[in-house]
Amino acid sequence: MLVFLGNWVTEGAVVEIFEEITSEFSTSKYEAPRVKEPAYEEPAAVPVNYEPLVFERQAYYPIKNCAHSRLYVGDRVIVSLGGGSNGIRTEPDTHPSDNIIYRAPSGEGLWIIGGPECNWGWILWKVKTDSGYVGWTPESSGDEFWLTPIESESDMLTEIRNNPRAYEAYEQVSSTIHDSHLSESQKRDKIRVYQNTYGEEIVAWVIRLVPVYQGDGKFTSFNSWAQDFSNDYSSSSSSAPIDSDPVGSSLSIFFDPSVDNITEQLGLDSWFP
Repeated sequence: MLVFLGNWVTEGAVVEIFEEITSEFSTSKYEAPRVKEPAYEEPAAVPVNYEPLVFERQAYYPIKNCAHSRLYVGDRVIVSLGGGSNGIRTEPDTHPSDNIIYRAPSGEGLWIIGGPECNWGWILWKVKTDSGYVGWTPESSGDEFWLTPIESESDMLTEIRNNPRAYEAYEQVSSTIHDSHLSESQKRDKIRVYQNTYGEEIVAWVIRLVPVYQGDGKFTSFNSWAQDFSNDYSSSSSSAPIDSDPVGSSLSIFFDPSVDNITEQLGLDSWFP
């Protein structure tokens, strides 16, 4: 007789296995022979030939009395080849060893999302690694560079420098803005100078807002400053919601600093030094 033993899928075709078994009918329990399953072999990894396109950029000094740099916020970089790993730290301080959360190996890609800061004469940037870690890592000691700018298919540079909804592009400072009495250190932390796609310098300012909720806890709006506006010399937009900030509680203000009395015209004259 024919006994159906099973099937499996191989290269898109379903193969049914039948085996002819000759036996006499009896009252004894019949147990069909087991079919040996084909051995599973892990597919071989496909090698990826990745050669990042490094480009040259003139060094500059973003912070007085500190090391020089070749980077800007929004750049795509790799940990310099042949120079070992770069420590990713929870804060821009290279002195302690207990603030290292990850070591990015030579060749790993990173995005520059904040900074720079100067520490012990070194330039440090806030980065997001391809492996998902966010922290601070040094670029240069003044003698050598440990981060190398590369070309990228993803235009994060344009997104960060032109899109006020690019939340991770900026330092976020928790603060209420019901009044304009901010400390000088807060003012400095909120100002960032970028270039737009036309090479023109613009100023971006970002602050965390205080969301307004109804009695049942449902989000309704931000305070009065969180209104989008746009004119010939400035624009504003609240940030897009993200997991850690579900109501998008940030306001980005871009303006042209070359316009006379621009901060006064926007009512921000007491917010900036």
